[in-house]
Amino acid sequence: MTPREGSHTLGWQGLRCLPTPAGWTSLALVGVLVLLARWTGLDALRLLAVWLAAILLGSVWLACRTLLGLRLEWAAAHPVFAGQPAELPVVLANPAMRARTGLALGWDGQPAVVQLAVLAAASRRTCGLDHSTGTRGWQPLPPLRISSCQPFGLVRAWACLSGLPAVRVWPCPLESGLPLAAGRHPGGQGDEWQELLPWRPGQPASRVAWKIRAHGGPLVQSRFGDSAGPAVEWLDWDASPEPDLDRRAGLLAGRVVQLAQQPVSLRLRLAGRELAGGPARLLDALADAGREAA
Repeated sequence: MTPREGSHTLGWQGLRCLPTPAGWTSLALVGVLVLLARWTGLDALRLLAVWLAAILLGSVWLACRTLLGLRLEWAAAHPVFAGQPAELPVVLANPAMRARTGLALGWDGQPAVVQLAVLAAASRRTCGLDHSTGTRGWQPLPPLRISSCQPFGLVRAWACLSGLPAVRVWPCPLESGLPLAAGRHPGGQGDEWQELLPWRPGQPASRVAWKIRAHGGPLVQSRFGDSAGPAVEWLDWDASPEPDLDRRAGLLAGRVVQLAQQPVSLRLRLAGRELAGGPARLLDALADAGREAA
């Protein structure tokens, strides 16, 4: 499992640079000017070719300088249900005393997700990168890509960062059609005292409040209530008749979501174990359920 948090400072290692479409056009124009200068012998064409080549070389340095020293920090995305986008929080930190312009952040091989016109000197900016999710379980993220075409748009410099924390994907909740009371068992009867009631004939003598009676008080009885806690809702993986494992996980996840706001204690029987805890713990277990058998 990859670390849940990480950071990286951009240096020359791993930095790449290529001309943009405008840059390739300018490079072709330099070649044409050099050929024309040789054929015609005009010094003006040579100077124009040298001037344009200098702009291209300067663009390479300036585009790389925009990224050099930039620090990226990231943390794991929060768990999501299958089909929902996962958001990876990324912090761009600029330790330099100069602004960075024209930054683009996204996934490698895909269009940029976040465009930053200016990142001020000695500042930080938090961005959220969305990525689609598929089936339940742990889903790895593609490399993160940061790039810049500044200042002239002739050259694109970029760097890719891999090893990002995987996203926990819960099963997509499905409606089971069962009533909320299915699989529920009472929490039991307790002996917690609740209140005093007038004595009624036929009640057990053990319920009489004898101390009050001994001090000359009226004949009253104590009422005891349930102190054993809320009802228990059992979810059983092996008892489900659904043969498709992903759909079975979705049906049980739907029950967890339904019951999350109910005054019940959730339990899950899974692979010979009995799990208790909050909805997140049960959804984590359902995300991996049946993977060994598959």
